[in-house]
Amino acid sequence: MNIFLNFAPGDEFIASLVFLALKEAGFGVVYDVGGIAGGKNWKQDVEELISRCDWLVSLLSPDYIHSSSAKAELAYALRLEKPILAVVIKPLESSFTLLEQMSSIDISDNPRAGMPKVVDWLRAQAGDKQIERLSPIVENVAQEIKAILDAPTPDRIFIAYSHKQLALAKDLAELLVKNGNAVFYDAKIKAGATWRQTIQKALDDATHVVVIWTPDAASSDEVEREVSYALAERKVIVPILSKEIIRLPYHLHGLHYIVLNDNLTTIEGDLLKAIAQFSEDDIWQ
Repeated sequence: MNIFLNFAPGDEFIASLVFLALKEAGFGVVYDVGGIAGGKNWKQDVEELISRCDWLVSLLSPDYIHSSSAKAELAYALRLEKPILAVVIKPLESSFTLLEQMSSIDISDNPRAGMPKVVDWLRAQAGDKQIERLSPIVENVAQEIKAILDAPTPDRIFIAYSHKQLALAKDLAELLVKNGNAVFYDAKIKAGATWRQTIQKALDDATHVVVIWTPDAASSDEVEREVSYALAERKVIVPILSKEIIRLPYHLHGLHYIVLNDNLTTIEGDLLKAIAQFSEDDIWQ
């Protein structure tokens, strides 16, 4: 039995534990971080792999609830009427209606200890040749699936910054989330994750990149790589300049930027306006 492992950026460590447990139990597993190359064909490749798998195992967490890419994979599997097992790996901060309509296992109190429960449940399904597909479930939640696919998704904002500005990046993330945006910054990557592939996946999924441009960021190779990749992929880039930076570097010249004078609250209006200016015609969705 082949399984597609569906999870959100930020949950790679637990996903890797599930992956290893299923592989050791003899299942074929598609593990998309590190297994699927990023880039323009990423969505097409993911959909093809989902169509070839027998089951989708969705790892639910607060990050999953806010991940447009993870929910898009789930919606596509439902459209194909794939059997789905929802595994709650972290306590959910909000309700997820589709969870009520799917088979589910909660291992959030101890994910590592809960692996045998997941393996045993899937083994039982693999041994049953009369597995009922999800067509009745799809009928019951058709309107919600349509809403996932058709409703406008929140802007997905990648924050690029020097780690010396971690506190500022965290405050910026909270400000953007408060205003209804989905946000990724690399402090959300848990230990054990495949770092660069997670960064690339987040950049591929982003609609905007907000870069905190400080002297430290200007000398950071990692910030330079993230911004250069975003430019090559034609992402909307909104630079926030610290007072110590007198102008943007050559490759960002001509972009509208915002000067951070005192704190984030003084630029909140300008920042949200700059993001909204490019949000109606989202060519990356």
